[in-house]
Amino acid sequence: MERITIFAHFDKQNIIDPYVIDYLKEIRRYSQIIFVSDGDLPRQETDKIKDICFDIVAKKHGEYDFGSYKRGFQLIQEKHLHKLQEIDE
Repeated sequence: MERITIFAHFDKQNIIDPYVIDYLKEIRRYSQIIFVSDGDLPRQETDKIKDICFDIVAKKHGEYDFGSYKRGFQLIQEKHLHKLQEIDE
């Protein structure tokens, strides 16, 4: 079964905490991950998860978690549409 998870993230300090990385690693056991942060994360932060996540968006949008989910779905439609036929969940 093929799955994609859209993971919504926010951190006031624009960092990815170790517990988030642990959480992503566990999710990755069952699903591919599109990580969407409502923050302008520096490259050193996104580098922490580049081998865990299928795709990463880290740009301030101010639309809370639902804005992150929206951007994740848009990313699938714009960039990974070919994957939709393979996705079960």
